[in-house]
Amino acid sequence: MHIRDHYTTHNYFVFDGKSSMDFDLGISGGGTYQKPHRRLERFTVPGRNGTLTISDDTFEDVEITYQCYFANGFHTKYQGLMDWLYSKKGMLRLEDTYHPEHFRLAEFVGDVAPETGTLNFSGRFELVFRCDGRLFLKSGEREYSYTAEDYIHTFSENGYSVRIINPTPYRALPLIYTTDIGNFFINTKKILRADTIIAPDHEPFERVVIDCETGEVFYESDRNKSINAYISFPDDLPYLEPGENYIKQYVTQIGDLPFDIVPRWHTI
Repeated sequence: MHIRDHYTTHNYFVFDGKSSMDFDLGISGGGTYQKPHRRLERFTVPGRNGTLTISDDTFEDVEITYQCYFANGFHTKYQGLMDWLYSKKGMLRLEDTYHPEHFRLAEFVGDVAPETGTLNFSGRFELVFRCDGRLFLKSGEREYSYTAEDYIHTFSENGYSVRIINPTPYRALPLIYTTDIGNFFINTKKILRADTIIAPDHEPFERVVIDCETGEVFYESDRNKSINAYISFPDDLPYLEPGENYIKQYVTQIGDLPFDIVPRWHTI
């Protein structure tokens, strides 16, 4: 289920594909605008005033809170909601009507303490989610494919590049899908060497997935099996800088480029 798939004047959230409206839950989103702490290292230098600060451009997790209520039928509705939330494990997709163009990766925290009305007919409580500090753009889930018409320029013999624009002020760590075994670059960072990258029980030119956040590489058809041992990967993970980025590929003939990119844009 996606936000605003159907008409409603009520606000709601969708967690792991299920809507809070399924429980007749009323919510307020004032607690969903928190921003994360930046990860900073601070050092003091003898003989020097102040501190030296180093940032690695990453963020701590952030907790967001929904103020929730049941106007009636509290006992039955509340128990059903709690059973569903407490059964969820790990970081799952969370989106809401307050941020319709974005989504989070979140984990339900728990520790809910409701305040009930007369005869426990109604009730109010908070739901807290621990979230990845990044607020992901839904536009960053799009898979970008490239053809010969997208070539920007030739950077060497048999070398071609295309441009992708990062619309945010933050580095993005994309997913890359490729069937090619040649030299492949994001900006200046080389990802695959010119050797064959065929793992046992797989065919040549089978589609490979490169996760630039985790550094894992695997076949699209077998995501549980790492093939990092069969490829060359940079020590520091490649990323898409804010603004212009160039994806470079050596090819034997001009045609559709043998890769697609899911950029995973984010803000905070």
